[in-house]
Amino acid sequence: AVKKALVNGRWQIWLPNSIAEWDAITGDPVARRGWEYERFESFRRHLRWDDCFFDVGAEHGWISAIIAREFVNPEVMVLFEPSPEFWGNIRRTWVHNNIDPPLACFQGFVSDDIDAPELGGMAYRSLSHPGDIHSITLDDFADITGYAPTALNIDVEGAELMVLRGAIGLLTDPMQRLRNVWVSVHPDLMENFGHTDAELRQFMSDAGWMGRHLGTDHEEHWRFERAPF
Repeated sequence: AVKKALVNGRWQIWLPNSIAEWDAITGDPVARRGWEYERFESFRRHLRWDDCFFDVGAEHGWISAIIAREFVNPEVMVLFEPSPEFWGNIRRTWVHNNIDPPLACFQGFVSDDIDAPELGGMAYRSLSHPGDIHSITLDDFADITGYAPTALNIDVEGAELMVLRGAIGLLTDPMQRLRNVWVSVHPDLMENFGHTDAELRQFMSDAGWMGRHLGTDHEEHWRFERAPF
C-alpha cells in the first residue's frame, strides 16, 4: 500500500506506507524547516535537468525519485544501492509516481576496495551471508559503462571515504565533467571503517575540491565544488 506524503512542505510524492510513516516527511518552506532541508535546497539550487546524476546509497529511492521528478532527467540518473530488500520499494515508488526508469542501476556496494569484507554499517540489512554482495568503484563503473557523472550524491552510512577514493579518476578528470559532489558524512559510523571526517575533507582538498557544510540533520551534509586553482 502507498500513501501521499508532503516533503518539506513543497513536494508531494506517493510512498510505501512504511516509508511515509518512518521518515520525517513534513516541513515548512517559509520557515526553512523539513527533512534534510539544506541538502534539498542545495540540490534545488545547483542541479540541472541535463545532469548525469549518480545517487550512491539510494536506500528506498524516495529522495532520488523527487530529484528525478523535480531537478534531473531520470533518463540520465544512475542508482546504487547494496541492500536487495530495498529495490522493491525503489521500483514501487518510481512506478507509482510515474517517473521514467533511470539510465542504470547497480545492486551492490561502491568502494575503493572491491575485495573488502562487508561490515554491518555498510547496509541496512542482516548480513547473514557476508561477501555475497558485489562491489565496484565509481571509476570502474564509469569506464565499463561510459556513463560519466556531472553530479554525485553519497549517503552510505560511514563508508563515504571509500566511495570517494574509488572515484579519484572522476574527481581529478582534466575534462572536469563532474561539477557537484554532495556527501552525507557520518563521523560516528566512519569509525567502523577506520576513517574520520577530517580525513575525508583532506582527501577532497588534495583532489582539488572545496567543501561547504550545509547543515547537520542526524548527519552532516556537505557540498563540494572544484577549487578555482
